[in-house]
Amino acid sequence: MIMRIPPLKIKNAWYELQQWRSLAGERRNGPTVALVTVARNEERFLKEFLQYHHCLGVSKAYVYLDRCTDRCHEIATAFPFVECQLVDAKESGCVNVSALHRFCSQDALSRCRQAGIEWLLMIDADEFAFADNVIDKTDVGHGEAKPSVVELNRRGYLPTLLKNVPDDIEMVKMKTREVVPTQKGAAGLFWEHRYVQKTPVSRQILDPRTGEIVILDKFIGHRLGKSFVRTSADVQLYNSHSWTRNQDVSNPQLLPIPQTHRGFHLHYVICDAEHWKSKYRQLAWEPSRWANNALVPFPKQCWKEISQTMDDDAVEDYLNQWLFVDEGQLRHMISNNEAEFCNVVEQVLMHRSELVLKNLFSRT
Repeated sequence: MIMRIPPLKIKNAWYELQQWRSLAGERRNGPTVALVTVARNEERFLKEFLQYHHCLGVSKAYVYLDRCTDRCHEIATAFPFVECQLVDAKESGCVNVSALHRFCSQDALSRCRQAGIEWLLMIDADEFAFADNVIDKTDVGHGEAKPSVVELNRRGYLPTLLKNVPDDIEMVKMKTREVVPTQKGAAGLFWEHRYVQKTPVSRQILDPRTGEIVILDKFIGHRLGKSFVRTSADVQLYNSHSWTRNQDVSNPQLLPIPQTHRGFHLHYVICDAEHWKSKYRQLAWEPSRWANNALVPFPKQCWKEISQTMDDDAVEDYLNQWLFVDEGQLRHMISNNEAEFCNVVEQVLMHRSELVLKNLFSRT
């Protein structure tokens, strides 16, 4: 039996192979990039987090596991480009997550310098960086209805984002896009949440401690971004989002360094009830005040407290009423330009180079 391959498929496959060769050349010419992440029981994200960032140009990942009781160590050590360290925030004298990030990032920065890696990204396991590079639209698409694998990789490729950063710039900040928490349920995959907010929207959330309904005019998580730092710079981590001039102290002041803004990162702040419970119960060890003595704001401090006592049914009811967005609410957000479709994580994870061969030899 002779298999007939449509000419357009042959053309697309040949074109994509040429683009992969071109992309391979670009990858050889870009700067080296590593990431550092500190995780505590992030099994739901960690494997895909590492696969995704490696696909987009991260050549080394420094993973610090804080008192994990799940499969994080097994997952991290399965990747040859990962260096995994076990840490204990309390034994290290860290009073909160930000202090632990500073402690671990300093070690990762030293390892980068020894390895000759040029840039280091500090990022959490529930966050996914995307370069959002500008590409030549005349150079993509030969009859394809959706972006090719190569186009997606070029848009997201992190070394390209850093390649032409001026020599005097020491930090590149990525903007936050918070993933909209929709009603997917515990069985869903985190990347099935495919809508994001570029800016916060106003929402009402109950504070069960007081019975007060709070108007929240900010992201549920943060909008402070995540950042790359040039490893040759004399810096240390200021907090989980920014770097500062090196002061050789455990709690540094913010001394601004030359920076620019490029790209974005997706933050899967809450995916389902199990994620919410795990996240905020594990944060309960942190003090109720920041290092500057300011109170940890709502809803973070509230959720740290109530997650300790709410049973599973109460958590489900609370989140369904006050947090998760249903289909009608999501349509409203989209129509008001408050949310937009973004499935780059899913696409990067699902697209593999073998799709080129599948495109060539699949039947019609």
